[in-house]
Amino acid sequence: FLIDATRGWIATNAHVSSRNPESLEIAFKDQSFFDAQLLFVDRYLDLAVLQAPKKQIPAGAKQAQLRCNDWPEVGSEVGAYGHPLSLDFSVTTGIVSGLRYRHNRYWIQTDAAINRGNSGGPLISIKSGEVVGINALGYSKRSSEGLGFAVPMVYACRVFQLLREGKNPSPPY
Repeated sequence: FLIDATRGWIATNAHVSSRNPESLEIAFKDQSFFDAQLLFVDRYLDLAVLQAPKKQIPAGAKQAQLRCNDWPEVGSEVGAYGHPLSLDFSVTTGIVSGLRYRHNRYWIQTDAAINRGNSGGPLISIKSGEVVGINALGYSKRSSEGLGFAVPMVYACRVFQLLREGKNPSPPY
């Protein structure tokens, strides 16, 4: 999803864009696919920033409103947008069901269905229209239903800001 129209930046997951892809293609709704470049990837956060040629961004494309300053409230309604199972431009709704520290990182837990193909799409607050997270994974359908996780925008926005300032947002080792 588009996070900075003037720079042509698009946010997604690291596992969607890969580490060193041979090529990356993106498309806006009702548009043809075109090449994009991998600008930044953080495999730990499961975050990637792609850069699209500005001339390829449609005039009516809307830049996402990001909720950068705080966590969403548990119980708040959200929509998970993406292309699950090749069903283009789909949304499922649910609530933020928890804020979790799991697998050595923080996640937004939701019961909005996150299936294969939703990864990299925005998790949007129904009330405010702001992106609160980046859909990342769902738990195994064999062992659970309604357990999905998203990368919190609180962390992703820090990366975006450092990139805007020309700084390397990679964490030190």
